[in-house]
Amino acid sequence: MDAVRHQRSSLYDGETSVTWYQEQVIDKEIFFYPVEIEQLMLSNIRNGNLAQATKTFKNIIQKNFQATKINRSLEQLLISRIKATLLLAIDDVYSNTEKRIDAINSVITLPEPIPRESFEQFCIELIEDLCERVNKRKIENENELIQAIIQFIEQNYVNPEMSLLLVASQFQMSDSYLSTYFKKQTGENFINYIEKKRLELSCEYLVTEKYTIEEISAMVGYTSVHSFRRAFKRHYGLTPTAYVERQRI
Repeated sequence: MDAVRHQRSSLYDGETSVTWYQEQVIDKEIFFYPVEIEQLMLSNIRNGNLAQATKTFKNIIQKNFQATKINRSLEQLLISRIKATLLLAIDDVYSNTEKRIDAINSVITLPEPIPRESFEQFCIELIEDLCERVNKRKIENENELIQAIIQFIEQNYVNPEMSLLLVASQFQMSDSYLSTYFKKQTGENFINYIEKKRLELSCEYLVTEKYTIEEISAMVGYTSVHSFRRAFKRHYGLTPTAYVERQRI
């Protein structure tokens, strides 16, 4: 972008005073690092999207040093801007205070001026580390979440009100998301998982021969004995009564 500087001069010729404005055009060199690109790189790092974060960073380098070549002073200014972005990413990603401080210091203590190639390598390695940490935390969080969901089911599967909607509400997610998430994490359909748990428990009650089939049906969470019988036959290939008789042999 061109900036116009108005320079005022005065000359005196005897009793005559002459004043004029001279327009002087000064070229302002700028570098490529718009806010939306910075936010895109930050967003990709925060989401652990290494491929896109690295692609965005390399695009910044390409725009400034290959498509056009900025001068040395602008190069160092751009580096300072990128360092500021990385400091924001570090603050978001690192949960351990001591390690966060170490990471911040690694950026702050970079030599100035720093060769561009060295800075590029440093940034790529840091972006890789940040994305790896994000993805590791995701896995840890997912493991904790699925364990919490399974624990809730274990404690409540005999409740006749147990359903996908009930569990989804408990963990503040949609039932469709929970259904997909549960299948991905356990390899089992949610409804089939509940049915299996109830039927396994019913078998334990059946072999005691202390309860009627109607009582067992209610004890394991079924509101209808007919539904229980159908589920049992579908799962084990025989009726509850036949199952008890087989266990006696």
